[in-house]
Amino acid sequence: MKRTIFYYISLLLIALYPTMAWAQEQSSISNDSSSSSLSLNNTNVDFVTNIEFIKGHLSAAISNKQAGNNELTQTHTFHPINEIYTLIRNQLSSADNELNKTLIDSLNNLTSIVFKSTPVEFVNSADSVKNLLDKAIIVVIPGNEVADIKFNMSTLINLLKTAESEYDIGIENGTITNIAEYQDAQGFVSSANELFNKTINNLNKTMANNFTKIKGFLNQLNTSMNNKEDSKQISTTVSNIVNTIPKILDIQAKDLAILVSTDIESSEVINNIRSLLDQSIEKIKSSDYQNAETLVIEAYLDNFEFLEPEIAKHDESLMKDTEVLLREQLRNLIQGNANVEDIQKMVNNIKTKLDEIEKILE
Repeated sequence: MKRTIFYYISLLLIALYPTMAWAQEQSSISNDSSSSSLSLNNTNVDFVTNIEFIKGHLSAAISNKQAGNNELTQTHTFHPINEIYTLIRNQLSSADNELNKTLIDSLNNLTSIVFKSTPVEFVNSADSVKNLLDKAIIVVIPGNEVADIKFNMSTLINLLKTAESEYDIGIENGTITNIAEYQDAQGFVSSANELFNKTINNLNKTMANNFTKIKGFLNQLNTSMNNKEDSKQISTTVSNIVNTIPKILDIQAKDLAILVSTDIESSEVINNIRSLLDQSIEKIKSSDYQNAETLVIEAYLDNFEFLEPEIAKHDESLMKDTEVLLREQLRNLIQGNANVEDIQKMVNNIKTKLDEIEKILE
């Protein structure tokens, strides 16, 4: 946590004037009750949300390792490297390049030991990665943001909205149709619960009590997911949490940095994908393949993935074909530093698929 000279002056004043310390504590309690006036930085909320996504995958990996399923364990250790890490790489490397290198090396090592490690060894390694992820937050995000309740509740909502989407893909009529996506949903809810408990433990008792209803909703969400209940029930519980948090904080929903939304029009999401693909082409023209890949990952993870359940209801083959083009084939071309013409052809192919999707979702 970054500390300025004002922090140490405050400590000196507290030591010299105990009454001032008491007044400061009362002021802090008052601030908790009325919520922070901090204007949220969407980029930083996005960074922490992605950190929490990685933790969710690691939780799923640990559960699978302990259950003796090495194949699924590897799936959940590979996803953070293949997708999410790219979205935090630039911010982290700018703040602490050594930590960035240590993190990616540790993620790669975790994947490499899946089949040859004991459950205890794997859990210890996964916990070490989680510690690095916590350190990354401290290094990149200012302390006042990390401590801000609006910041943390925004991150929590983003986790739950994504879990809702993953669950919709993973469960149908009480049956697991995609176990990796189902476990993603469970892992992201696990991260949300950890974040919630950490946040509430740092509040004064009065403010913490105001969140009792949210705790109940989170417990209900865990139970519903474990019982493989209908996705509509999951959506209802997540909506209850999303709608209740602003009321508790006495703010408008727009004051939170809710970056993950399943409520916006499909046409807007598709336009976002098109725009990100165009931006990636511009990056490639300047030989910036690394950031081109980041934009493509954003197009998939933050946009297309939330359309998948609805597309599948109309044309599952179209959904899967587009996913493969966007998530795998386009990225393979970029990772191989293909020429811009070949990448543009792939982007045009994806856009044709998006046109078809837009028509069926109208």
